[in-house]
Amino acid sequence: MNDLKTLKEKQINDYISNTLLNEDSIDVDVMKDALGQILGEKPGIDLEYKTEQLIMEDGKKSIRKDKLESVSIYYTYEENGTLKFGTLTYLTD
Repeated sequence: MNDLKTLKEKQINDYISNTLLNEDSIDVDVMKDALGQILGEKPGIDLEYKTEQLIMEDGKKSIRKDKLESVSIYYTYEENGTLKFGTLTYLTD
């Protein structure tokens, strides 16, 4: 396996293990800045939400509820002189 890829994955895993991943506390800009300093590049970050539509018993009112389901982080690494992309996805509770 590529040493640079392994190093970047470890750095990302270390950062995520110290970060609370939920819709109330996550800030994509802060994550990009922090990981940018660690990795030497600003990674791409994708948040995936699960949306539920709750309808009240009277049928007149509905509530939309979004819950963070996963966070994907996209980064680059070089392998045999070729730039490649890697992705790590973390599921939230």
